[in-house]
Amino acid sequence: MRTFTIVAILIALMVTIYLINRGITSRMSKNENQSKITAIEKAKETERKINNLVDLFFLNIPNSL
Repeated sequence: MRTFTIVAILIALMVTIYLINRGITSRMSKNENQSKITAIEKAKETERKINNLVDLFFLNIPNSL
């Protein structure tokens, strides 16, 4: 009976650790996805700024060239 109790406690601990790790991994995955979205948004903003600078540069070139 004592062995059964010890095994049951160990199984309960293993299940608890598994569930905690799965929750942490899930939260990390959500944070990574949010980071990727933020990086994409920043890249698009940077691309838009570069395009604006290129447009300004070409609009300011004199026609005599």
